[in-house]
Amino acid sequence: MTCALFVPATGDASPIRVGISAFALLHQRDEFLDSTSATLASTFGRENLVVTHYSVAGLERAVRAGEVDVFVSSAGVARRLVDTGARPLATSVAPGLEDPNHNEGTAIVLRHDDARSLLELRGTRLAANLPYGFSGYQIALGEIAAAGEDPDRFFAENLFFHRSASMEEVAEAVASGRVDAGFLRLCAFEALEKHYPELARQLRVLPPPGDVTGEVACRHSTRLYPAQGISVMPTIAPEHSRKLLVALLTMPPTEDGRAWSVATDYHAVDNLLKILKTGPYAYLREWTVRRFIETYRPLIAFALLALTGFFLHAWRSDKLVRQREAELEEAHRRETNQNRRIESLQRAGAVGQLSSLIAHEVHQPLAAVRLYAEGLERQADSEATTPERIRSIARRISTQAERAANIVDRVRNYARERNPVLTPLTIGELLDHLFLSYPRWKDRIILECSESLRTTRIRASLIEMELAVVNLLRNAAQATEGVASPVILLRVGLTDGSITFDIVDNGPFADVERLKTLTTPVTSEKPSGLGLGLSIVRHLIERHGGTLSFSINPLEAHGLQARIAIPLIREEPPTDAP
Repeated sequence: MTCALFVPATGDASPIRVGISAFALLHQRDEFLDSTSATLASTFGRENLVVTHYSVAGLERAVRAGEVDVFVSSAGVARRLVDTGARPLATSVAPGLEDPNHNEGTAIVLRHDDARSLLELRGTRLAANLPYGFSGYQIALGEIAAAGEDPDRFFAENLFFHRSASMEEVAEAVASGRVDAGFLRLCAFEALEKHYPELARQLRVLPPPGDVTGEVACRHSTRLYPAQGISVMPTIAPEHSRKLLVALLTMPPTEDGRAWSVATDYHAVDNLLKILKTGPYAYLREWTVRRFIETYRPLIAFALLALTGFFLHAWRSDKLVRQREAELEEAHRRETNQNRRIESLQRAGAVGQLSSLIAHEVHQPLAAVRLYAEGLERQADSEATTPERIRSIARRISTQAERAANIVDRVRNYARERNPVLTPLTIGELLDHLFLSYPRWKDRIILECSESLRTTRIRASLIEMELAVVNLLRNAAQATEGVASPVILLRVGLTDGSITFDIVDNGPFADVERLKTLTTPVTSEKPSGLGLGLSIVRHLIERHGGTLSFSINPLEAHGLQARIAIPLIREEPPTDAP
């Protein structure tokens, strides 16, 4: 409902449009508004004003529609409209309500015999004037929200009278038991005591919280805020705004002492609207991106920080891993190159050792060839030879020459890292060939080999097995030099599916710890040795899939036992003929 108090004269100048919100206490309205209207008329001219009265909701709609230049309302309405550009200009004060920053609040009333506190009213019935009233509803809800409760669901039932000036109806609803609690605007209870004392005596006012700032003459249950004020819109000229403020501040007080002042702190009002999620903070009721960010800003910041730290850690870890991989690859490359150089040097030294070994052994077939040739020459000189005799000597020369060539070929193949040709070979064939090639060992060693083992077969290279065994026999012979009764034993046995060749001596060797170093590539038991002989033997044996190990002579407290183990040939089961 609107009411035009002043009608502008016809002219080009735009009138100042003034909107006035409904007051909760009618007896405080008329004299104060009349005095204010007279001040505005004397300042701007009666013909330049259009004054319209609105309900609280109607005033908000008019302001948002741009139909008002100046309006009178509660501080809550003024701050709810802050997004429209509305700015408070002056605030009303009165005797006992002199602080313009703290002269509005709410009295929460219960029946006189109801001893419950505010939080004990959860789930009860409430009476109030308007669901959007500032002093009649929202201020009290702010206390409930400040206590950690949900103000929208705190009361089980809300009774609204939908009029600002319904303080008497609210009080009667509480006194009659229709509701359990009621919200009254500041000083409304004192008005009831003056005009309706019997009704007031049936009620009591809940005390305020302990951290209330400001003092007022009226009883209240809440914190205090600025009271009704005049606000201006961006549509009013700055000069008119200045003249309006001067006029209001110089307006004489009314008979009851009401006047205009300036409030400087609306922070509490803004916090109240925010905690109630209304006005400019209504977006907090929606789960929008803005609300999510506002609500969980610390957690979002922490999550972003943690995520940033995670990515930095992952990036740094990846960088360190790549760096470490590069270092390992470089180290592996260097190690590979070094191993190749070592193998090359070892192979060169091994070939030299092997060559020195066979140089002595190949002397025998060459000496035999020379003797056979000299014998053939003498027989030819004496003319006593026969063709059959010549053929026999020639065959012997050919055999010894082939034997020497085979030895040389094996050295050359070893130097070139060629794999040996392994063929089935019986132990008897190996021993017979060994003593045929190296007859001097037949009288120097003791051979232990059963007849059943002589027919056992292994897959081996005859020449390489001979070289391995002879090398160990030579080591044993050197180890027994200076021993009063030297003994060298070659024992052939069968252990765990492998043929074993044990070369045992009774030399002075007795250091168990030194056994671990015997196959180290640069270790030698001979002062002038290169330490490569045993490595050659091990290499030859491993090429046959076998092993080389050492232990102290088990028959005596000293001496060395070298064991060669070569796997037996796995006999395939016979298959039935088709």
